Amino acid sequence: MTHIIRQKENLVFIFVLLFLLGIFTVIGVWQRHKTEALLSATEELVLKQAELEAHLGYGGLIHNLKNAVLRPTETNYLTRAQQHLEQAQLSLNTLQQGLERHNIAVSLEGTSEMIAAYGQRIRDTKTLITQGMKPQEIDASIRYDDRPALEELTLLRTVIADFTSSSVRQIQRLAQIFSLLSVITVTVPFFVLLILQNRARLRRVEALSQANALLEQRTSALERANAALVQFSSIVSHDLKSPVRHIQIYSEIAQEDDLSDEERINALSKIDESTGELQHILTTLLQFTKSAFSIPTPLPMELTPLIERQFKLLTDRISPDASLEISELPEVSADADLMERVVSNLLSNSLKYTQNNCPAKIKVSGETKDAVHIIRFSDNGIGINPAQKDLIFRPFKRLPSAQAHEGDGIGLSIVKTILEAHGGSIELEGKGDLGGAQFKITLPVVPASEALAERNFEHAAFSVQTV
Repeated sequence: MTHIIRQKENLVFIFVLLFLLGIFTVIGVWQRHKTEALLSATEELVLKQAELEAHLGYGGLIHNLKNAVLRPTETNYLTRAQQHLEQAQLSLNTLQQGLERHNIAVSLEGTSEMIAAYGQRIRDTKTLITQGMKPQEIDASIRYDDRPALEELTLLRTVIADFTSSSVRQIQRLAQIFSLLSVITVTVPFFVLLILQNRARLRRVEALSQANALLEQRTSALERANAALVQFSSIVSHDLKSPVRHIQIYSEIAQEDDLSDEERINALSKIDESTGELQHILTTLLQFTKSAFSIPTPLPMELTPLIERQFKLLTDRISPDASLEISELPEVSADADLMERVVSNLLSNSLKYTQNNCPAKIKVSGETKDAVHIIRFSDNGIGINPAQKDLIFRPFKRLPSAQAHEGDGIGLSIVKTILEAHGGSIELEGKGDLGGAQFKITLPVVPASEALAERNFEHAAFSVQTV
C-alpha cells in the first residue's frame, strides 16, 4: 500500500514538474515573440529615420538645392530637390505615425519646420533664378540654419534606443512575474495536498520538501535562462542577431524530452552565455551611439597637454613602464571632450596591444599641410595587417591578433566617426618609425561653422545607414 501511495505521489510530482516546464516553455516562447516584435518595430523606426535623413542630407534635398543655386541653367536639380522634399515629408509623416503608435513622446517640429522652410526656398530659388540674380546672392538669400533639426534627429536616436532597452526590460520583468506566479500557483496547492494526505508521515513530508527545494532551484535557473532568450540593443545589426539565434537553438534543445540532465544543463549553460554576450553588445552599442553622434563644438585647443594627461591616466592603470614622445603639435580647432575620446582610444590601443610584453613606446608627431592638420600616432606594438585597414574601423569587428586582449571592438569606430564629424579623417598607414601600427588623423585648419553644421547633418544620415 505504501509503495502504491509513493508511486502516486511520484506521478503527481512528475506531473507538476512537466507542467512547470511547459509553462516556462510557453513563457519563453511568448517572451521571444514579444521581443522579436519589438526589435522589428524598432528596426522600422530606425530605417524610416535613415530614409528621412537620406532625402534631406547628402544626395538629397539640401545637396540638389545647392547645386541648383550653383548651376542655375540646369533645372533638373530643382526638380530633384522638389522630389526629395516630397519624399522627406512622406517619410516624416510615416515616422511620426510610428512614434505615436508606440507612444514614443518626441517632438519633430524642428524637422517639420525645416522641410517647410526648404520648400519655400525651392520656390524662392526658382523666382530668383528667373530674375537673373547671381548664385552668391541667391545662396545668401535662401540660407537656413538646420542645426535644430539635426539636434532633434540625434535626440530621436537616443530616445528610440532607450525605448527599446526599457521595453526589453519590461518584457523580462513580466516573464519573471509570470514564472513566479506559475510556481506559486502550482507548488502551493501541491504542498498543501501533501500535508493534508500525509500528516502521519512527517519524515516523508520533509523529504518531499527537500525535493521541492531542489525543484525550485532548477526551475529558477530555467526561469533566468528563458528570461534572457532575446536582448536588444540597436539598432538591429548582425552582432545582435547572432546571440539571439544561439539562444533560440539551445532553448529548443533544452525542451527536447529525450535529453539527459547533463545535456539539458549544458544547453541552459549555453543560453546563459549567449545572454551575457547580448547584454554586453547592447551596452557597448549604446555607448557607441551616444559618443558617435555627439555634435562637435570646435574651439582652439592644444593637443599636447591633452595627450600627456590621458597618457598618465592610462599608464597608471595599464602599463606603468610605457614611454611617450611628443613632437611639436599644431593648435587645432576641435571639441575638447570628443578629442579626449579620440586620444584616449588611440593611446589605450597602443598600451594594450604590446609585443612580447615589451614596454609600450608611443610617438606622436604633427604637421600642417594644405590647410589640414596632420597628427600621427605610432607605437611598437603587434601592428596591423594593411589588408585589414578598413575592417578595423567597423563597429564590433576585432582582428584575430587582438582576441587575446580585452576590448569591445568599437574604439576605432568611435574615433573615425568623431573625426569625420569634425570634417577630418583617420587611416592606418602601416608600420611607423617604432615598428608597430601608425595612424594618421587629419583635421581642417579652420572649419567654417555653417559648413561643419551641414557636414554633421549629412554625416548623421550616412552613419545611420551604415550602422
